[in-house]
Amino acid sequence: AGFRSDESMRDRSTWALLFLSLGLPVIAAYSPGPRLVRQRGTDSHNVIRRIPARRGVSANGEQLYPVLLAEDKLVHRAAIINVAVTYRAMLEHSYYLGAFVTGGIMRMIGSIIAQTILILRGRQTGISPAAILQLAFLGLVGGISNAAWYQFLDALMHRLGLAADNLQETPLHDVFIKTAVTFFVWAPVINSAYLLAMPLLRGEHISMALLNLRVQFWPVTLLEFVCFVPYNLLAFKAIPLPLRAAVQSCVAGAFSVGLALMA
Repeated sequence: AGFRSDESMRDRSTWALLFLSLGLPVIAAYSPGPRLVRQRGTDSHNVIRRIPARRGVSANGEQLYPVLLAEDKLVHRAAIINVAVTYRAMLEHSYYLGAFVTGGIMRMIGSIIAQTILILRGRQTGISPAAILQLAFLGLVGGISNAAWYQFLDALMHRLGLAADNLQETPLHDVFIKTAVTFFVWAPVINSAYLLAMPLLRGEHISMALLNLRVQFWPVTLLEFVCFVPYNLLAFKAIPLPLRAAVQSCVAGAFSVGLALMA
């Protein structure tokens, strides 16, 4: 009973790490502008220079711990916000590059977490760098592919006169149409490619890839429904196109964990 309790606690900690890791790019994508980087004409470099050489004590011996902690917090916060703003600018000005990078990173994180869970459950002896690289490669390709699909679908809806000028004003029936088309048209294509590619990247014969597709297609379709249908309902209503593929990669990280645990 004690062993089961420890294993359950490790599993909960691993899943907590998963959701924390997958949430970071979402937070970065929606972070505020750089207004906190400069406050009262002071930037992070000036804050660093004002910190005394002897930490915590001024020239007259006065304790400065509260001031130093506040200044350090400002420096760290400014650095985090600078990274977040740079990341969001990449998503907005380099649509495919942002989707490419985020897709690869999130699939790598998903692979590491999935392998960690398998190790904790005794189904794997160690982390496989080859598996991480394989999933990262698929994430890079999938990131660009999903970005192209979202752009194509939005352009098609505009061409058919079914898209609102303001994202927030998009009618619910348009959101349902785009979600349904994505699930019934795009998802089978991208998931079939994924199921065929994974065995081939491991060096297995094409017959094993076809077997994997036949056995795993419907379970993966169910996982797709659980993960991506709720996301797309939200994305097509509230998430702008430049951010949509990158945020989708965060969900794809959780999707990768589910796929690995199903294998």
